[in-house]
Amino acid sequence: MFTGIIEEVGKIASIKYQHGRRRLTVSAPRLTKELREGNSIAVSGVCLTAVDLSSKTFGADLAEET
Repeated sequence: MFTGIIEEVGKIASIKYQHGRRRLTVSAPRLTKELREGNSIAVSGVCLTAVDLSSKTFGADLAEET
């Protein structure tokens, strides 16, 4: 069974509720060097889309089902 490739263990920087959605921000400075907006990334087995990038963090919007 393929269990994935762990590139970095990130830390939750924040979870904010805004405009009817939740934005999860994860600190992962090594990963964000290669990450691009729109890329998919698995976080604890949940596939998220990177929508907000900085040099050390990425953000992803969480749907109610998430």
